[in-house]
Amino acid sequence: MKKVCAVLGVLLLGVAAFAESGNWQSYIGAGVTVPVYQHKVKDDGSRTLFGALADIGVFGVNTNNGFTFKADFAAGWGTTADIPLYDDSRKHGFASNIEGGIGYSFIRSSDTVLSVLGTFGAGSYSFEGSKSITYGSDNLKLSDSDVVGYGFGLGAEVSLIKRLGEKLHLFANVGARYVIDGYETTEYSGDHDDIEYAVSFKRSTDGGFAVTPTIGLYWSL
Repeated sequence: MKKVCAVLGVLLLGVAAFAESGNWQSYIGAGVTVPVYQHKVKDDGSRTLFGALADIGVFGVNTNNGFTFKADFAAGWGTTADIPLYDDSRKHGFASNIEGGIGYSFIRSSDTVLSVLGTFGAGSYSFEGSKSITYGSDNLKLSDSDVVGYGFGLGAEVSLIKRLGEKLHLFANVGARYVIDGYETTEYSGDHDDIEYAVSFKRSTDGGFAVTPTIGLYWSL
């Protein structure tokens, strides 16, 4: 996540430098993101995850030259059938997505904005379970399990904004990115003789993709 925050910080500095010329139209809003994540975990098969996330974000367009930027964060419910820790066919948990981008708006009228952006973002997921394992020379029984995964990537997004009223706008966008780096951590915990124990295993991810369609409402500033 530190990588994502660093890159978003660089993007914002670039926007600030570029913003000295031209007029800006800025928006702030909220919506719903329905992401699809897919990647392979080293020595542990593939993961496909779906979700429904609450999204908040900002969007800005330079009406003179078309320069455009965005940043948003989404979090909510995620589900997958590909975590091998559990006996049931599907598990439900937490998922999130953070993304920033810069690009160009081909249409930037008072009623319609159509943009294409290059993006950098990250997705995460977290699931809890109760699979038991024995660990170490003392055969400790650890019965609580947690799986947390992260994936970072580069991609592109198409965004459309339509005016509904003086300040209110409908927006819809769809983004896709290639996962260039990531990992998944599995942690087991338990107690023995009133002492708490925990052990974790970390695996890298091998490629994959994320698709993040979003729809919602913007308020122009």
